[in-house]
Amino acid sequence: MYRTQNRTKTAYTGIQALSLLAVLILGGCGQTHSEPNVFRADASTQASAAIQNQGQALFEQATFNGNGRSCATCHSGEFRSITPEQAQSRFAENPKDPLFSHDAADDFGRAENAAVCVPVEAEKACTSTDWAELCDVEVKNQVTKECRRSFRRFLTHATIKVAIDLHPNVNVLGFDKQVLVSRGVPTTVDIGLESVFMSDGRAPTLQAQAADAAQGHAQVSAFAGQQIEAIVAFESSEFSSKELLAFASGGAAPELPAGNTESEKRGREFFITPEKRGKRGFCGMCHSGPMLNEVGVDILIRGPFAGKTPGLEARIGDRFI
Repeated sequence: MYRTQNRTKTAYTGIQALSLLAVLILGGCGQTHSEPNVFRADASTQASAAIQNQGQALFEQATFNGNGRSCATCHSGEFRSITPEQAQSRFAENPKDPLFSHDAADDFGRAENAAVCVPVEAEKACTSTDWAELCDVEVKNQVTKECRRSFRRFLTHATIKVAIDLHPNVNVLGFDKQVLVSRGVPTTVDIGLESVFMSDGRAPTLQAQAADAAQGHAQVSAFAGQQIEAIVAFESSEFSSKELLAFASGGAAPELPAGNTESEKRGREFFITPEKRGKRGFCGMCHSGPMLNEVGVDILIRGPFAGKTPGLEARIGDRFI
C-alpha cells in the first residue's frame, strides 16, 4: 500500500513530473498556512499514489496563471476552510495575500469592480485607513492617488460573493442574467463521501465543481483535465475521522455518538431515524443517514399539488440540497 504522505515511494511518470514542475514554477504564491487535521486514505497503487501527490501539490501551490490564488488559499487551516478570525489574522499579517482580492472585496459585482482611487497630497496618501481597507499609493504624471478597497464583509463574515446564472425563465429585480449571493468557504474534508456539490447542487460532479471554483474564484482561464482529476483524487483522500475513512473504504457506517451529558443525550433524540413524525427524530426527518444528509421519512406534497412540486418532495434516502 502506498500512502500519499510517503513521497519516497512515489513513482511519477515523465508527463506527471514535468506537469508538476511547471505547476511549482508558475504557482509559487500558494500557501497552506496551518496543517489540516485529517486522516489520509491509502493509495492502492503506485500510479494512484503519484496522482494523489500531484493533486496535493496542485491544490496547495498551483495558481494556473490566475489571480494568485491556489485551492489552499481559501481551503486552508485545520478544517480546509476559513473563519472570520483566520481571515482577520491573515489580513493583519499580509493584506496583499491573494485571499484579499476579487470576490472577497466589497465592490465585487459592481460595474467598476476595482479600488476607488482619488487624488491626494503625496504626504497624506494612505496615512489613515479603515481596519478593513487595503490602501495603495499610485503616482502617475506627477499626480498622487490613494486607491482604497474594502474587505469588511469578508473579514467580518468570511463570505465571498458568487455569481450564479439565472434560469432563462427567471427574472430577479436588479439583476440581469446572474444573481450575486454570499457564500462561506466550505471544507473539502470528507468530500469523497459527498454526492451533491455546490450549495444549490448545480455541479453534477466533483470535477465540475473544482473546475468552476478555479475559474470563478481563482480566475483561471485554462488548465488540463488531468490536473483537475489529480486535485479531485487528493481532495477525496482526506477525512475528518478514522470512522469516516473506514466508511469510505467500505467499512461500517458511522453511528451517532451516545452523548455524555444529559443535554447531549436529549439532543441525540432529535437526530435518530424517525419512526414517525414528532419530537423524537424531528431533525432526522431531513438529517438522517450515516452523514446526516439524507431524508429520513417520505416528504410528499399531497392534494392538488401532488406531483407538481418535485423540489418539495423527497423519499427516504434522498439527498437534500
